[in-house]
Amino acid sequence: MNHTNSAQLGINGGTPVREKPFPERPNLSPATDKDPITVFENSFASFFGYTKVAAVTCQDEATAYALAFDALDITDGEAVLPSLTSEAGGTAAHAAGLTVRPSELEPDSITLSPHRLTRVLNKHTKVVIANYGFGHPFAANEILRILELTGVPLIEDASAGLGSSYHGHPAGSFGRLALFSFGRQHLLPGQGAVLISTDTELVSKIRNARNKANAHIQEDQVRVALNAWRNVDEELKVRRQLAWELTLDLRDCKALDGMAHSRWIAHGYDCYVVRIRSLLWKRSLNETVAALRSEGIPCTPALGSSTQLDLEANATMHKHKDLSQEHFPVSKRLPNELIALPLHTGMTDLDISDITAALEKLEAAST
Repeated sequence: MNHTNSAQLGINGGTPVREKPFPERPNLSPATDKDPITVFENSFASFFGYTKVAAVTCQDEATAYALAFDALDITDGEAVLPSLTSEAGGTAAHAAGLTVRPSELEPDSITLSPHRLTRVLNKHTKVVIANYGFGHPFAANEILRILELTGVPLIEDASAGLGSSYHGHPAGSFGRLALFSFGRQHLLPGQGAVLISTDTELVSKIRNARNKANAHIQEDQVRVALNAWRNVDEELKVRRQLAWELTLDLRDCKALDGMAHSRWIAHGYDCYVVRIRSLLWKRSLNETVAALRSEGIPCTPALGSSTQLDLEANATMHKHKDLSQEHFPVSKRLPNELIALPLHTGMTDLDISDITAALEKLEAAST
């Protein structure tokens, strides 16, 4: 798709690509089931082919992590997690008394690097947390082979990966436990979280601990999530179609890249992430975001700072040589290159066309 990109940027006083408001994600009416928590847990678990008692909802993401660590009897040692996209897991591990040990990422998928993971596992490792990079699955087969040799359990933080798959297996089906939090741009809106596992004894332990702590999800929240879950196929279909259109539109851009794909995965598209080729780009990430917003396109920096560089996390780390910055080149670079764009059923191909026009206009003014 070709767009005129010679106009002056809106941030410099030019006419923006888009002047009307960008569409919001549609609000769904709450489900009216008599017992929405049980209905949601059973329906959610059945998607993965598990027994009906293999899913447990709870009030929020932090509680879900606490229940997961407790169920796995993890009270000390190290938690290995991605150096980016793992703020919630790192905070929860720190709160549980664990030493947070970051591991480097794959640059394309923004998920744990199996090769780098082998370098950080040690006798103190008690758990590994794997992420889904804005909906892109991690290399589950490779990581599971590594962990099978050590006996270290895997927790999947699949909040961004709901609906994605790796070699035909859905996100959430690889670890001892998988955690799906609600909210933000996730497929399940609202506030809350759900844990799943094939280990019914583990699930029973989690359920009992949740009940004892009175950490149930609010019924009105699960009603919203239940209705969203019943419409998840349509949401995924629209997100994938729009993402594919934007990916095709970006093929002619020399300084911008769309999201990574491969024949082995189905993407969950928690949002759409555009990558700046920093060697060709004249603006900082914050300047780029501001310029794109001035064109009428809502966007944010996709990543926060690396866990490896976070002072609170570093305060609990052992002083390993392999925690120095030269061992995290991807984690150091990516936060300055990735922009997150919305993707949801409220959008159409006309919105994608506006995003493309704004990106092309910005590229012409930034390279």
